Parts: sequence; structure tokens; C-alpha cells
Amino acid sequence: MLRPLPPLRPSSAAPVDSPFRRLRKEFDHLPQRLSAGGNGEHGPLTEFNPAFDRAETEATCEILMDLSGINPDDIVVQVAGDQIHISEERQAQPADQGTRFHHAQRCHSSCSQTPRLPVLVAAVKVSARFFRDGLTVTLPKTAASQARTNKVHFTDS
Repeated sequence: MLRPLPPLRPSSAAPVDSPFRRLRKEFDHLPQRLSAGGNGEHGPLTEFNPAFDRAETEATCEILMDLSGINPDDIVVQVAGDQIHISEERQAQPADQGTRFHHAQRCHSSCSQTPRLPVLVAAVKVSARFFRDGLTVTLPKTAASQARTNKVHFTDS
């Protein structure tokens, strides 16, 4: 004769915290744990390093950087010696009166890159163009840098 097994827990007890439920909680809180800080009710401060390319012609160096969804007025470009520092900071949009967010990922963010330049550049002649999803910074080489990049000719021995 078979007997029914007793229940694993009484029906009035709280639900068991299963490994899957704990894993779900970990993933739900992961962005907050990985963020660089917080800015109150609008969520964490996030920081990232955008992708960039560094190119060189005979007369200039160029930095091409992916900055999708960025307002050009928020971009800061600074040149010092053989480095260029490009940064951007986006503020969280204030909520309208009576608006309550249940989930917010579009928060305060910042990004920056400080690539080294292969040659010295004329910092006062630097120009920048922002188009669609990217930034192009053109840095004219100094006269000394242009003279330094001579082509070497090979001779037969």
C-alpha cells in the first residue's frame, strides 16, 4: 500500500527562496552594483570609454570617436602636449511634477578618452566636427613634427 508523502513545507509558511529566485535578484541589482556611484532618484552614474580611431596624414593627426546620442554642446576637447582629452557628461532629465519612474536607465552618464598623439600638434589650430554619431577632431602638426617625418630611401648594395 502506498502512502502519500508529507508536504515539504506547511502551506502557511513563506515561499522558499530558491536558487533561481536568488540568481534573478542578483541580476536585477547588478547594474547598481557595477555603477560608479549614484545621483539620487534618477539612478546610478555610469561611465564608459567610447571607441575611437587615431589616424595620421602628412599634415594632421585625426581622432574619430563614436559618440552616439550625445549633445555636441556637452563635449569638451582639450589638448595638452602630446595628449588630447575628450569628455562628455550628460545630466539626468528632471521628472515632471507628478511623474514617478518605475524603471530608469537613461541616467546621468559621462564618458572620456585621453589618447596620446604620435607627434606634437599646433593646439591653437585644432578643429572639431560633430556629425550624426561621431566626432572628428583634426589636429594640425607643428612644423617641427612635419619635418621630422621624412621618408627613408633605400639604396642597392
